[in-house]
Amino acid sequence: MIKHYGVASTGLDGIPNVYYHYGSHWVMAQLSSFTGIHLVYLYNLGYPLIFITLFFNVFLQFVFRVQEWLFKKTDTGLLFTLLLLCIYIGVPRHLYAGGLLGHSGLTNESFTISLIILFVFLHTAMDFWQSGAKHIYAFIILTIFFVIAAGIVKISTGFVLTALIGYLFLRFGGFFYYYLHF
Repeated sequence: MIKHYGVASTGLDGIPNVYYHYGSHWVMAQLSSFTGIHLVYLYNLGYPLIFITLFFNVFLQFVFRVQEWLFKKTDTGLLFTLLLLCIYIGVPRHLYAGGLLGHSGLTNESFTISLIILFVFLHTAMDFWQSGAKHIYAFIILTIFFVIAAGIVKISTGFVLTALIGYLFLRFGGFFYYYLHF
């Protein structure tokens, strides 16, 4: 419905608007229009090839950034790679394979795209924090953009990101106040 009519809708009895997170469907519809690939093929083949690969790339870049920040090194070995695969793929089957659900969340398009947005934001926030907070207004605008994008794609990730930003603002509010007023 988004691809043909430009409206998030179920298509039942006309075109009623859907007021739920539909950002991942919009992304897939735009990607389908851009590439000319039928939407069914894009969901079945394009999503695993593009977005799951992008997720692992963004997630690993964030993990390496945190590792560099905490330990001042980025050495990863075979054990790290195997542990990461066990957590996300679930081999062997274990309770922690999907956030205590027993299945991988990577099968959900909106969840994966929202995690990509979340990890890109966290990586950007770490870069901003380590650079000495030179462009605070640009970072505030970027933060608002990431919260809105995460909320449109998956509302639960938008809530988590909003709560995280609220906590950081309350925790380090003096830091932001200092850079905004001096």
